[in-house]
Amino acid sequence: MTFLAPGAALTAGLLAGAALLALYMLKLRRRPLRVSSIELWARAVEDLQVNVPLRWLRWSALLLLHALIAGCLVAAIGRPAFEAGGGVAGRVVVVIDRSASMSAADGDPAGRTRLDVARTRAAESIRAMARGGSGTTFSVVAFAAEAETIVGPTPDGEVAAVSALAVGPTDQPADLSRAMRLVSALTAGSSEDSETPTLVIVLSDGSFEQDGPVSVGAGDVRFVRCGPEREARALGGADNLGIVSLSARRDDRRPTTVRVFVRVLSASAEPRSTVLTLTVGGAEVAKRALTIPPGGEAGFATASTTIEFEWAGSGVVTVSTPGGDALPGDDAASLLISPAARPRVALVTPGGDPRGAGVTPESILIDVLSALDPTTLDVVSPAEYAAASTGPVGPLWDVVVFDRVTPATPPPVPSISLGAGVPSPGMGYRPAEAERATYVLSWRRAHPVLQDVAMDAVFVRRAGVLDDDAPPGVVDVARAAQGPLIRVSDGAGPRRVVVGFEVAQSNWALLPGFAIFMANAVDFVVGRSASDAGTGWTTSQPLDVRVPPGVGRLALRGPVSREVDVERRESPWVWSVGPMERAGVYEITASPGGSLGFFPVNLVDERESALLTADTASIGGREIRSDQRGAAPVEVWWWFVAAAGVLLIVEWVIFSAKSRV
Repeated sequence: MTFLAPGAALTAGLLAGAALLALYMLKLRRRPLRVSSIELWARAVEDLQVNVPLRWLRWSALLLLHALIAGCLVAAIGRPAFEAGGGVAGRVVVVIDRSASMSAADGDPAGRTRLDVARTRAAESIRAMARGGSGTTFSVVAFAAEAETIVGPTPDGEVAAVSALAVGPTDQPADLSRAMRLVSALTAGSSEDSETPTLVIVLSDGSFEQDGPVSVGAGDVRFVRCGPEREARALGGADNLGIVSLSARRDDRRPTTVRVFVRVLSASAEPRSTVLTLTVGGAEVAKRALTIPPGGEAGFATASTTIEFEWAGSGVVTVSTPGGDALPGDDAASLLISPAARPRVALVTPGGDPRGAGVTPESILIDVLSALDPTTLDVVSPAEYAAASTGPVGPLWDVVVFDRVTPATPPPVPSISLGAGVPSPGMGYRPAEAERATYVLSWRRAHPVLQDVAMDAVFVRRAGVLDDDAPPGVVDVARAAQGPLIRVSDGAGPRRVVVGFEVAQSNWALLPGFAIFMANAVDFVVGRSASDAGTGWTTSQPLDVRVPPGVGRLALRGPVSREVDVERRESPWVWSVGPMERAGVYEITASPGGSLGFFPVNLVDERESALLTADTASIGGREIRSDQRGAAPVEVWWWFVAAAGVLLIVEWVIFSAKSRV
């Protein structure tokens, strides 16, 4: 047992002891009175002894009881407590969850947030272990979408405790695996059998995705739930409405019509009604009433609606709830919509425009592209394309389709290559030296390029060869036995699609899936698909910003602001920022150059908005039940107050018995 406030106990003990001694040594000053006899006054002699000044204390049951009562009250003032756990750890790592759900104000009956409770418990645990022994080092790790070391390892417990109290909230989802990988690096070399093992304390509400156990190489791992118990949360619900999904697209036939799809989650056990407000550039455009059913056994429920409005230009579309609930970070979500415009398409073929030459694979390709209703469709030769791409004016097209033509340099706009490649990492192509007949064996049906495209009947007589290595951002969406057939680049820079065979060397142009593929590919690379009509980022994604040449300073403005000086470069480059800790709309400006655009960042995470808690967690390869003590001491001051009350009753009984005549 230890005392959390020994100074207060010492002061109270001195005062109480002095007062008790003074009361027992203070003698009565009685008035003399003459009587005829003292035979009937059996205790007179004892009463006379009381009047002797400064007589030494005599043994008395009441004195003992009074001393015990005073001792119990003094001990209670000193906040006696038992240390949690049984042993001293050589290294202590405190892991604090600071994800969005930890900002919910249901951490305790006083209305503190879950993060407030986690920080307080972390600081108490660190200070208690710092008092319990020497030689212990402390580390503090905070995690949400990413994990970072706040402090440590340090032997100074107070520095670690103050650092734990300084952990700030975020609007990001929780990713425990990242935190555990960082803890594993901090605890390398520790084991349960070592003389000074590592203790890992995870303070969280448990609302994180548990993909499986993660080894941390520690002697002991404890999980401390911060928030209400799971059953209490599921039955009682939570006061939160959050937007968990948002997308937008323009009508294919009427591009000025924008449809916004929004899904709202309610964590309440009762039905909830709300009014959604849609704004464009801060101006209110539409409202929509929505009712969400009660949460039920799952603890939450969702409802969806579509809001339609007319808007021809670009802008930031924001959908918001009235707010004022448990979690402000999910009260609004935004998207950046592009202006209503049909793409300008260029088809580059070796022989130029083949129209009028009968039915050929090239003419079928032209018919398919014409059916997409582009603003313009220019069929050019490689020489004409090279002359246009090196001219002084800006890009003449929004997307370029290369048919058996590989450009000398990557085009500055999105591209689709058929039987050709692009000179960029992972997108190269070379024709087959011999016949390589094959069927398509597998394809990603969920990828936007291949949605609703059946490829089981596609036969390729001579398949080309794509680059062996696919860097990050480049994925294979269709494969044959010999290797990849269709590859997509969705990283930094314009999107690109490469088909590793010539259309004329297959039966694909005669199948319905080819026209669907071309429509999907054009929509995908120029950003006209349903998921890209409105562009947004989540708080777990970085922002990749294309920076023009000559920029020397970049500024980020929004819920989080920063400015950085950068090296001036002679060619465009990509600045990666984030992930952003706070949801909202950000603007990035360059000096010189002005605004580089707006970037809406949203939480849109069902698990975080539901505000669910967990009583167990899979950590370090074990199912660990929540230990509400953590490593903080368990205070037992109320035991001593109760003991003092019992002793006071005993003292009253004894005093009453002795007072009878």
